[in-house]
Formats: sequence, structure tokens, C-alpha cells
Amino acid sequence: MKDFFISYNSADKTWAEWTAWTLEEAGYTTVLQAWDFRPGSNFVLEMQRAASEAERTIAILSPAYLDADYTQPEWAAAFVQDPTGEKGKFLHVRVQKCDLKGLFTPIIYIDLVDLNETAPKEALLQGIRRERMKSPAKPTFPIGAQRSVTEQPRFPGALPPTWNVPHARNPNFTGREEHLASLKKDLGTGQPAALTQAIHGLGGVGKTQLALEYAYRSVAEYEIVWWVRSEEPATMAADYASLAKALDLPEKEAADQLLIIKAVKQWLEQHPKWLLVFDNAKDRADVKKYIPHGQMGHVLITYRNANLRGIAAPLDVKVLERSESVDLLLKRTGYTNREAADALAEALGDLP
Repeated sequence: MKDFFISYNSADKTWAEWTAWTLEEAGYTTVLQAWDFRPGSNFVLEMQRAASEAERTIAILSPAYLDADYTQPEWAAAFVQDPTGEKGKFLHVRVQKCDLKGLFTPIIYIDLVDLNETAPKEALLQGIRRERMKSPAKPTFPIGAQRSVTEQPRFPGALPPTWNVPHARNPNFTGREEHLASLKKDLGTGQPAALTQAIHGLGGVGKTQLALEYAYRSVAEYEIVWWVRSEEPATMAADYASLAKALDLPEKEAADQLLIIKAVKQWLEQHPKWLLVFDNAKDRADVKKYIPHGQMGHVLITYRNANLRGIAAPLDVKVLERSESVDLLLKRTGYTNREAADALAEALGDLP
């Protein structure tokens, strides 16, 4: 007595042989026309013997199988032995998309369509098992699935769930409206060349404050805003790698920091709605290796001396306009003497 008789159309011979090979490799016995019906034997008798002596029949479902005349007696004989399907005598393995009609309609089949190289084997061997397919491990509580449906929108002005910006918003921020509008416009284009913006200018010109103000104004657009202190390579690596814990990546506790950094970068390349800020970058090569590929998120870089040509679109920041300098001083001090503020702004070179 064989375990399985494989019923198939000749057009699906490769699938039938793969099925038989996989089953026999797992310890089952099979009957397959291509392997067991030898020259000189009576085809009809061999088919009768295979269908009656095998414990179970597997039909390789495809349009060719359903349209063929000679396959009908094969599956009909198997169907008679177990019309309700209670004993699992007649199994269907779908290898091509096909329209199941009539008696085939209510029968649950093993579906191998569009699976990758390793998945069909697992699907076949699990599908032929008759015992209950209860997982040996306790399922996790499905609160995550509920949140994906019922989670409420973030309250306007609330910070993103993943946020590490080390500075509070500057209540005295003044001017730079053109720069902020330019950042918003360029990052919003979605063009690869514009998704990384480099804010360049003299020391004290307000590069960090501009990046900070953009981050706070744009909180509604991002789920992640991550600030990376970039003065030193070690600090940059540590800040970047620390995002792994916030994302709860499997590699978060890895001993190799490079492995953590790689995992963070790969995650960012596959998920949208994030902003990375590399503040006070010093070296082009150091920054470049941290910037994710693709078009999933946005990057801001502030720098003074580094040449970032080729990895970011430059935004040159000059000193404040005199009127902006005066407004900043009056807002910051609470005084009202514009003439004195003008003199002080001139002495300070209009540097914020």
C-alpha cells in the first residue's frame, strides 16, 4: 500500500515529479505514472491499481488538469472513497491559477501559486498532515493588530512617537521664512536629489536653529525625527545606532555597532515618514555612509566647512537681515529701543 497516488496532466509533469520527490524525501511512498508505469504494462490496469491501492490521491490542479478527459476518472475514483473530505483521501495541490467549478469548488486546496523556492515544500508537507495545525507556541496578544485599525490620529502639535531632538524649540526664533519655505518645498518634491538638504553657513549664523525650527514645524509629517550629533565620528555612530532601540530592532543589543548601524539604515530604506538631522557635520565621507538609499524619508545636514557636494542639495544661510536682527534682539530682551538694537546688531555682525 502506497501513501500517495499523484494524479496529473502531462503538461504538469514537472510539478508532479517535484511533489513526489518532496513527499518521498520526507519519508512517504508515492505512485507516479512517469516513474512507475513501465513500457509493456497495461496503462488502464496500472491506473486502476494505483488509484485503488494508494491510501490517498493528490491532484495537481491546473487549467490543463481540469480540462483533460482522462484525469476525470482518476479524481472521481478518489472522490467516491471520501465524498465529505473527512478522511482527507483526496487532496488538491494548486500549481497554476485556475477556475475551480462543480465538485472542486468547496474543497480546500494546498496552494503553491506564486510561492518562492522554499515555501512550496513547507506548504505541501503541512497541507498533507491530518492533525490539527495548532501552533506549539502561544500566540502574542493581538493588541498591535487592533492598534493598526483603531489608533487615533496624533493630536495637532504633538511630537512624533520616535523623537530624540535634544533642544527645546526656540521661542525667540526670528526670520528665515524663505529658508524654511525652501526646505519644505524641496523635501516635498520627492525627487531623489532634493531629499537630502545641506544647511551651510558661517559659525553662529543659525544653522542648527534653522534645522531645529524645521523639525518642530514639521512634526505632523513624520513618525520619526532623529537627531545625530555629527561633530565626531564616535558620537555620530552612537547616536545613529541608538535608533535601533527606539525601533526595537532585533539587532539593538548586538555587540558589533556596525551591525546595528546597518540594521537601522536598512529599516529606514524600507519605511517612510522619517527625518534624520546630522548636526554640525565635519567630514563628507563620514556622513555619506549613514544616509539611507531610496526615497522613503528626509535628511537635513548642518555643516560649516565640509564639502557635501554630490550627496546633498546645498542651502546657503547668510547673516540675518538687519530688520530681523533688530526684531530678534527686541523679542529676546523685551526692550523696545530699536535704535539701540540696531547698533548692537551692527556690532555683532547680524549673527544670530
